[in-house]
Amino acid sequence: MESREFLKEIDLFWSFSDEELSRILDIIKTESFPEGTIILEEGNIGRALYIIKEGSVKVQKRHGKRSKIIAKLDQGSYFGEMSLIDENPISATVVATSPTTCLIIKKEDLNVLLNDLQFANRLLWGFIKTLNGRLRKTSTTLSKKPSRKPRPK
Repeated sequence: MESREFLKEIDLFWSFSDEELSRILDIIKTESFPEGTIILEEGNIGRALYIIKEGSVKVQKRHGKRSKIIAKLDQGSYFGEMSLIDENPISATVVATSPTTCLIIKKEDLNVLLNDLQFANRLLWGFIKTLNGRLRKTSTTLSKKPSRKPRPK
């Protein structure tokens, strides 16, 4: 599938015009990761948005010496968007669970496009929708967990 058609299938970019998609395609880099590769590591500074073109990843969060898988993502999903919005460290580690190819948009390249307010508005609304969906999923998951019984005093 051509990259333009692939981007149109992604919720983040569905409302973008052909001209806007061309501007995005001009800044995209492609990178392949073998299975088991750490693509992003919790605690590091993120500098890009990753869109999975082929393959799959797991998103895991450290809890002491253990890690817990908090999400599995595959073709058409994206990650790293929070690092485009703030300067905080990456909140989870992302590992390729199969040979994975990602389209990568670096923060500094995207910032140039964000000077176009209409472009910025469309992109930021896409991020808001994604983050909202992830928050709802987390809330649902947390509400299904059994509550701990209080310890006797």
